[in-house]
Amino acid sequence: MNKLVNEARRQRPRIVVGISGATGIIYGIRALQMLRELDIETHLVISRAGEMTREYETALGRADLHALADVVHPLADVGASIASGSYRTLGMLIAPCSVRTLAEIASGVTTTLLTRAADVALKERRRLVLMVREAPLHAGHIRNMLTVTECGGIIHPPVPAFYTKPQGIEDIVEHSVARVLDCFGLEVHSLQRWGESSPGSPDNDEAEPAIAGTRNPMAGTDRSGAEAGLPKPSLRRRGGGCAKASVPQRRSHFGHDLPAAESDRGARALVEIDRDAWTFKKENR
Repeated sequence: MNKLVNEARRQRPRIVVGISGATGIIYGIRALQMLRELDIETHLVISRAGEMTREYETALGRADLHALADVVHPLADVGASIASGSYRTLGMLIAPCSVRTLAEIASGVTTTLLTRAADVALKERRRLVLMVREAPLHAGHIRNMLTVTECGGIIHPPVPAFYTKPQGIEDIVEHSVARVLDCFGLEVHSLQRWGESSPGSPDNDEAEPAIAGTRNPMAGTDRSGAEAGLPKPSLRRRGGGCAKASVPQRRSHFGHDLPAAESDRGARALVEIDRDAWTFKKENR
């Protein structure tokens, strides 16, 4: 019986999931949940700071989080299966990834199973995806990101996409994690992709008009913003030159009317750009 269980486990694809001490532990939690839905065997390793973040940001107990993974490895167990390149996996995801963890991986000087497993993924030319969670970044952070990228890793900050029109934090997290799982070649059917529509609706590409200059009927607004009720500046050419654009009076963030010069600054910039382009074309005919 144990042989059959072990054989079945060997046939399931595996991913190592690391959770470090940066804010955003929800990304790691949701990744574990989505990987379980995809029937991917997960090996979890959490840093001490990651456990602290769990207490700060969630209502989950330590056992609740560990229950989301198939296997949980102690942080100090550098002799664990995932510390060896001979143990086959699809790669490793660290979500979230702190800049300290990033620095260890970039240097190759690993002190825990978390960073050792990441180093293994790089040396075995497997996928390593780091959801680096830090801002702003100084030059050292950026250099470490470059080093990991040059070694074959992927820096994938949890940057939200708003074209999906998320209804809450859950939607934002879901989309970010699904995009990360894309890096491993895993198909998340709930992922809303740009250019693709729900079943029964044409894709954006199919809905584009064949005649240039006509509006896409499937688009929410045209580029002028007319359907959104936005004013459209008008440029009128006088005697080969450009007239001042006519724009409505703008208001500041505090509700005060801006001076005419401030209100018209953007329009004058457009006029200058237009005049320069006209002169360039004329001189290079």
